[in-house]
Amino acid sequence: MVDNKRDESDPKLSAADQKFEKRIRYIDLCADTLGFIGTQLIMRRFDVQRVMASRDIQAYLERSGDRLKYIHKLKGYIPQDNFKPLQKTLSN
Repeated sequence: MVDNKRDESDPKLSAADQKFEKRIRYIDLCADTLGFIGTQLIMRRFDVQRVMASRDIQAYLERSGDRLKYIHKLKGYIPQDNFKPLQKTLSN
């Protein structure tokens, strides 16, 4: 599992890890502000393939537990009632 307390400013992170952490924060932001996150949003924002976007969402789900729920009709995830942004949780 990835160390949750690292961020892109950590000089120990590789460039790939920094990009990954940026995508994880984007997932958190979208879920919190838009109330939705799907692979298409990540693909467009970061110019990555669907496989990479799916892996990022899965990594986020591993970190966050059951805070997001997949809605097949929307082809994406919405925040559950117990949702709290991961970044706020990590800073506490």
